[in-house]
Amino acid sequence: MIELAIFITVVSFILVAYALSISSDIENNKVALTKNRIDKIYKALGTYVAQNDRLPCPAAINTVLSNSAYGDEGISSGSCLTTAGSFFEDSGNTLVYGMVPIKELGLALEDSVDGFGSKFVYVVDKSFAQTGYDFSTDNGTITVKNYINATSSNITTTAVFVLMSYGKNKKGAYNINSSTIIAASSDTDEIDNGSASLNTDFVSFTDRASGTFDDIVFFRNSKADFLQDFDIYNLIDSNRTESND
Repeated sequence: MIELAIFITVVSFILVAYALSISSDIENNKVALTKNRIDKIYKALGTYVAQNDRLPCPAAINTVLSNSAYGDEGISSGSCLTTAGSFFEDSGNTLVYGMVPIKELGLALEDSVDGFGSKFVYVVDKSFAQTGYDFSTDNGTITVKNYINATSSNITTTAVFVLMSYGKNKKGAYNINSSTIIAASSDTDEIDNGSASLNTDFVSFTDRASGTFDDIVFFRNSKADFLQDFDIYNLIDSNRTESND
């Protein structure tokens, strides 16, 4: 009986370890898929800017997949829409928060969601998404920061857009076929990235003790970095000399 009990205990440990390993592999695959789709969206944004001289406005984040308007850019008279419930703005009316406008970017339906089935969040400094915007002026107004040892450190204060996944816990996210937001997080840093308290500050990484932060945040440090990635500096100065290329 003792030997049987030991055998059962050992087998139980093995099964638990295996289950945890499988669970970890599944989560890692979902994170990898999320990052791959973010990379695809980013490349599509570069192509869009090169062709249109501006960033696209977000699409309505509360639109369900079955709606023909799913993924449509929210723009009217050259400016981003800010319809309550479909889009969100910060208190200074500088940013617009919604989902990725996949139709304007020529992306597939699956590219609108992360590996966990939630719609990607796309937040843009709306001055960069207006028709007729002059890329030769200004930097963005978005601040992205880290918390290391509970100390805040700004990575950038001049980003022009942010792409976000709310990760495995999905707090504050919208599922692909839902018009209703999932309950917001109580984590201080995840709250910064949410729509309810939208401001110009976002958190990319934190090592604070809560342990619930799992957002995946993508941005570029400045307008110049974005333009350089896609070799579209002609949008800044079409008369530059070869020595400045």
